[in-house]
Amino acid sequence: MSYPIDPAELTKEKFLYDIYKTTHIFERSKFNSISIGLVFLSLVAYSLITNEDYSAIANKTRVLADLGISLIANLLGFLIAGFTIFATFGDKDFFMFLAVKRHAKYGISYLKYSFFTFMKVFIVYSFFGAICICIKLFCDKGGLISILFESEILNGFLTKKTASCVSYTLIGTYMFYLFIVMKSFIFNVYHVVMTKIRWEFERADLISEDQQSELPE
Repeated sequence: MSYPIDPAELTKEKFLYDIYKTTHIFERSKFNSISIGLVFLSLVAYSLITNEDYSAIANKTRVLADLGISLIANLLGFLIAGFTIFATFGDKDFFMFLAVKRHAKYGISYLKYSFFTFMKVFIVYSFFGAICICIKLFCDKGGLISILFESEILNGFLTKKTASCVSYTLIGTYMFYLFIVMKSFIFNVYHVVMTKIRWEFERADLISEDQQSELPE
């Protein structure tokens, strides 16, 4: 049986990184880029002007890591469950229609374009969760990084305050990025639902036109 596309193309990606790499070609919202940049610059400015001791800044990073783990635990499972239900019980005819239609700008099917935008959320959240766990394992008091700092081993490469400020800036910016990604995820859910309803309307019109064309004159 011949298909308008090669079905093997749908399973071309073998790793999550392959999906994430493809999502980098997608156009980014100017609002998202500007807001993330402003948060990053604000945290950099704070790091440059603050008089707090490195231990206080490091403690703020640990607090962000705790908050990140809680956020991931509460949201990621819920999102994966919802996406699984959507993908499993969704209209297969609609999915096949999206698989045939190619995105003119990115050169991939609309099915992959839609699903990759969802998968990017899971990848970003999972990666941040792994970072937070590493912070809890190695940067808590008594952890490997803390021991190295206390023994002055790392002072030849980075000062304690510099390392603490860099960590706090990156983790803080990444956490804000998670909320930006969630905003995009919500819009993508809305857009897919509206696309499905529009497709139903247009398909109903085509069926109606075919039935009318079959009527005797």
